[in-house]
Amino acid sequence: MWSVSGAGADLAAATQVGHFDVEDLTPATRAVGVAFHGGRPVVLTSREGNGVYVHDIVTHTAVGDVLLGHTGFVLNAALVRTRGTTLVTSIGADNSAHVWDLESGESLGDPLTGLAYNGTLPYCPAPAVGRVDGRLVAVSAFSREVRVWDLTTMSPLGEPLCGGGNSLVSAEIITAGADAPVVVTGDLDGTVRFHDLADGRQIRPHITASRLFVDVAAARVGGRIHLVRSDWQETDIWSLGTRPRLLGRAGTSRRACLGAVDGRAFAVSSARDHTLHAWELSTQAPLGPPMTGHTSDVMALRAGDADGVPLVASASMDGTVRLWDVRTGHPVGKPLDGHGMGALCVDFARLDDMPVVVSGAGDGRLRFWRLYDRSPMDGVELERFPSPVRAVRVADIDGEPVLVAADSFGLMRVWDMRSPAWTAELDVGSGITGLSIGGGQVCVATQMGAVALGVNGVARPVEPRSEREGDVP
Repeated sequence: MWSVSGAGADLAAATQVGHFDVEDLTPATRAVGVAFHGGRPVVLTSREGNGVYVHDIVTHTAVGDVLLGHTGFVLNAALVRTRGTTLVTSIGADNSAHVWDLESGESLGDPLTGLAYNGTLPYCPAPAVGRVDGRLVAVSAFSREVRVWDLTTMSPLGEPLCGGGNSLVSAEIITAGADAPVVVTGDLDGTVRFHDLADGRQIRPHITASRLFVDVAAARVGGRIHLVRSDWQETDIWSLGTRPRLLGRAGTSRRACLGAVDGRAFAVSSARDHTLHAWELSTQAPLGPPMTGHTSDVMALRAGDADGVPLVASASMDGTVRLWDVRTGHPVGKPLDGHGMGALCVDFARLDDMPVVVSGAGDGRLRFWRLYDRSPMDGVELERFPSPVRAVRVADIDGEPVLVAADSFGLMRVWDMRSPAWTAELDVGSGITGLSIGGGQVCVATQMGAVALGVNGVARPVEPRSEREGDVP
């Protein structure tokens, strides 16, 4: 601390009136911020355990208790006074920010999570705190985005002020009973948003960004919306009734699908070594042994059943689709092979009142297999896509069995499954990464955002490209 006086004072002549070597506390202690508290100069520090400490610079005495909560390196901390309360804010390399009451040592609420620290800006400032229209808010500036938070609910206000992206990895329509259909979208950076299917408005605070290369799966299981978000380091499991983060699961857990067996909500996901793991959402306890057999990346997983036996279908770049009994982890029959350039998507369906598996391949073809004996249905041949089939979904729309498929060029096709050929198609205009059907509509995840489309009855079959001019809208 230095004493300076007079306008334009000579700083070289300033007098030092206080000095505190924070390494006297422990050799690992670091100063992460300075401030004035009650007219006294204080320093904010962090050390082993990633707690935040406040000390008087002149007297070296502690001010308040240690503030605990960070699980990683604390980057910066700050002190602010608002309406008679002294708050401490901090930001860390654990992708979170915290706000504490200095006097009580208590956190204002859950951490501000989902900040995406990429290691390139180690001196991100601590969140700034203020009031807007009487509401206590914080502004965080992290490696890739600036965001405003409501400190009453500890949730984000609106979209990031900068750094937001639109490239989606998934879009799921979730419906149940009289509830309005909800569209849950997952962004490439891990941001999860919730929209009303009817008008597109955002209906609840989004889950903030995580890290790049994220997979997001959402479904209503047992009357509750569950969500699994994963990247190469960790998997987050959420229950969205009250938006709690149930727990985290260490390790890579990609391409998850959700379901229920014996009254338990479960997820099936793929690990780095291409094995599949079925685990209970609430406890992470495995439902059975790992499912081994794939020799390359698993690109899609889909839950279904056969005569009450819970199944999961997996599509892989090794060119096979495999069926698994979730309870035992055992394969059901031989692999469904022959997918040129890999199997990229899969779903369960009924065709001519027969349970079937439909798969999409990298060569642009759809293939159909009888579920009971895993034999190919040679009589079904739809015109191939011009690029890899990225998504396929089957549903009843107005009582009609409908299949919707899309490729990586943005071409989406609809098939009335009682017709001999495609019945409609549309060029969305952006690469498609996933789709979902619900409420009589199709929601498409693209590299430019989400698109909701209505399916209006059954059109006439689309002629093969060689026999028509242009595209049918």
